Amino acid sequence: MTQYVYYQPNKHATTDCAIRALTKALDMPWKQTFLETIPHCLELQEVPNSKVIIDKVLTENGWKWQGIKVKSGNMRPTIGSWNKKGEYVFRLASHVAYVKDLKLYDIWDCRNKAIYGYWYKIK
Repeated sequence: MTQYVYYQPNKHATTDCAIRALTKALDMPWKQTFLETIPHCLELQEVPNSKVIIDKVLTENGWKWQGIKVKSGNMRPTIGSWNKKGEYVFRLASHVAYVKDLKLYDIWDCRNKAIYGYWYKIK
């Protein structure tokens, strides 16, 4: 069972979930992380919260995407039900969140959100 830990690296932003998750995943300050995404945003004409931008930044930094397939009639797993230790950036329903060793770092408790896929750090 994942535990919630309040984490807000930028006291002003509340709609920056991708940047917030990336700050933990890349171990960088908020501004540096944001600037890391901008060249990709300009090149691909996407916003920082888009899956394609998150994927580009994480892949360049040693992370790999894993989608989650769910059979018809079954429920998607949630962050709260996640039980694997390690570092993950989760793509959720309308949100992105970072989990390390079963601790969710975010500005709100999103453990009930469905997981659509995740990036994991390649060791």
